[in-house]
Amino acid sequence: MATDVIKAINDNNGKFMIKTVQVAMITASLNNRNVILTDEKGDNSTVVMTDVDASNGVIHAIDSVVMPK
Repeated sequence: MATDVIKAINDNNGKFMIKTVQVAMITASLNNRNVILTDEKGDNSTVVMTDVDASNGVIHAIDSVVMPK
């Protein structure tokens, strides 16, 4: 859930590394109260909706595409 992501960021000195299914790395961090995702190219995306129930789990919506290197 979103609270777990924020806790992981705070517990890891402000940045938390997330491995994607394609083995790329995304860095999650906080900017004010927003969760920011930074891809391997250095591009940023903001989480705009959290904890949305889906048929295969829970999703979080972002405002742009994150890309592998």
